Amino acid sequence: EAIAALADARRGAAVIAALGLTDAQGAALSADGVVFTQLAPSAIARPLPAHRYLDRWRPRGAPAAPSPARVFILGDSVQTRLLASALPEAAVVADAHELGRVLPRHGIRRDERVVVADLRWADLHARASSAELAAGYASVRDTIAALSDAPLDRSATYLLASDASIDRGGSPFMGLLRTAHLEYPTVVAKVVMLGRLATAQERATHLAGETEIDDGETEIIAQGGEGLVRRLATSPEPPTDDLPELAGDGWHLVTGGAGGIGASLLPWMAMRGARRILVASRKASSSLGVGAPGLDGVEIRTLDIDIAAGDAPEHIARAAADWPPLSGIFHLAGALRDGAMADLSIADFEAVLAPKLAIAPLVDRLGDRDYLRFVVGFGSAAASLGSPGQANYS
Repeated sequence: EAIAALADARRGAAVIAALGLTDAQGAALSADGVVFTQLAPSAIARPLPAHRYLDRWRPRGAPAAPSPARVFILGDSVQTRLLASALPEAAVVADAHELGRVLPRHGIRRDERVVVADLRWADLHARASSAELAAGYASVRDTIAALSDAPLDRSATYLLASDASIDRGGSPFMGLLRTAHLEYPTVVAKVVMLGRLATAQERATHLAGETEIDDGETEIIAQGGEGLVRRLATSPEPPTDDLPELAGDGWHLVTGGAGGIGASLLPWMAMRGARRILVASRKASSSLGVGAPGLDGVEIRTLDIDIAAGDAPEHIARAAADWPPLSGIFHLAGALRDGAMADLSIADFEAVLAPKLAIAPLVDRLGDRDYLRFVVGFGSAAASLGSPGQANYS
C-alpha cells in the first residue's frame, strides 16, 4: 500500500496510506496515516549530507531493579554447569526441539518473563568454517522459532553467550540476531560477549546476572563494572577523497565485481593508480571494462571461477603468474539465498557464507607480507542493521 501511495504521489496526487506498526516488543501500535506529496525540484536540489556510520561501544549504565525470569539453559559444557549452579531453579535442555517440548510442561504463566540462555555456540568464532557457522546459525534460528511459539503475553528473551571479544571482531552471530529480532518480533534476541572475562566462573556469574536484566539492550560486552553496549553513530569525520594511491607496480585482485559495484570500483581503482587488475568471478566476462571510461592504460584480466572453490587460489595465481607481486585485494564476492529465516536450510546459510569466508585462503596463498598492502572486504548494511529475508546474508 505504501509503495502504491508513493507511485501515486509521484504523479502529483496527495495520498493517505494506512500502515501497520509494532514496537520493539511486538505490541501493536496505531498510526493515523502517512501523507505523500510530490516535491518541487527546488525543494530537493541540495544534496543530502554524506555520513559514515560506525559502531560505538558506550558504558551501559546501572541496570534497573532485577527482573525475575524463568530461565532455560541450552548447552553441555563446564560453563553450562557453572551457570546452572548459579541458577539452581533453571532448567537445562539439550536443543531447540527439547525446548519446544519442555516449555508447555513447565506451567509458565502467560505474563511471566522467560529467558533462554544458549551456551552451545560460545566458542564459535569468526574464523570457523562455513559449515560450522551454518550449523550454528540454523540451530540458533530453530531455538528462537521455538521460543517465538511459546504462549506468552510478553516478549521472551534469547540470550546467546559468546566467548568472542569485540577486540577480535566480535561474535559472528551479531548480524543474524539483528535480523532475527525483525522476523521474530516477540523475541528479544541478544548476544553477550564474554571475551574480556578471564575465567569460566566469572563468565557464569555475569550470565546469571544478565538473565535478570531487562533493559532492552541486545549487544553487550561483558567486563568489569557496567559493561558496554553498542550504538550506531555517525563518524565525526566526513567522508574524504584524500586516500592513498594504489601501487601501479603491482597487481590488484577483485573477487566478484562483475556487476554494478565492480563497474564503479574499476574506474576508481584506475584513477588511484592501479594498472593491472584481475577480476575473478562466476560471471566474469572477457569484455569486462573494454572501452569503459577511465580504464585507458589499465590491463584487466578476467577469470570465470567460483571464488569459494578449494582450488580457486591456485587458478588465480596461475592467471597472474607473469605479473609483479599482488598489491591489494578487493573482496566483493557474494551469493544471495534470500528467504524468511524459518525457510532457510543449512545449505542456504553455507552457500552465502562460503564466498565471504573465501578471503582467508586467498590471502594465505597469494599474499606476500612484503608486498600486500591491504585487503578490503565489501559487506552489506544488513550486517549492521538487520534485514528481513536476508538472515544468512547479515
